Amino acid sequence: MADILQIAEAFRAALLARDRAAAARLVTAYGLAWERLQTQLQSVAHQIEAARARGEQPGKAWLLRQERFAILLRDVERELQTLAGFSEGLITAAQRQEFARGVADALAILQAGAEQQPQAATGQPAGPAPVAATFNRLPARAVEQLVGTLGDGSPLAGLLRKLPGEGKAAVEQALIEGVALGGNPRKVALRMRDAFGGNLTRALRVARTEQIRAYRESTQATYRANSDRV
Repeated sequence: MADILQIAEAFRAALLARDRAAAARLVTAYGLAWERLQTQLQSVAHQIEAARARGEQPGKAWLLRQERFAILLRDVERELQTLAGFSEGLITAAQRQEFARGVADALAILQAGAEQQPQAATGQPAGPAPVAATFNRLPARAVEQLVGTLGDGSPLAGLLRKLPGEGKAAVEQALIEGVALGGNPRKVALRMRDAFGGNLTRALRVARTEQIRAYRESTQATYRANSDRV
């Protein structure tokens, strides 16, 4: 029979695997969104190259007058808004899963502890407890309220809804600076991709933090509910 530490380590590995799966879904979504922006980005790059071929020096003022630039920024914001909604849905679903997982894993560890008696005076391991213990289960809603990050108006929702505006501004700044410095359009595109990916980095950080926090809080709440046995 596996001991408590082995069981806990198995639960930890499963939690990290679920975290990696959620991260992979976010990365894929952002990659597809960036691909959809490539057409507009290439149009802006062609405009920049054509202007330079005419002897013009594209800068911030010039860029702001270009219709293609405005369309690109509009599309960036739309994609980021869509991704924010996707991220919020993914993270919220993961939180709910981790609430349930945390409670179930905590109860499994408690049960394992109840079935493993201390070693006898002879130093030999004792057998399983003759009577299995029963433990207090937490209502899922109580745990959700404890964590307090679900639903409209939650800190999580408020944070994710800021990302589209911040991401659009970062992409706009990267493009303006790249053009103003006379950068190669391909290098400018890389700067824009990094700016766009800044939202992905933040979304990944939020996803990881909230999944693990939901699991940890539900686990600890279950232990507190059974403090007479822990």
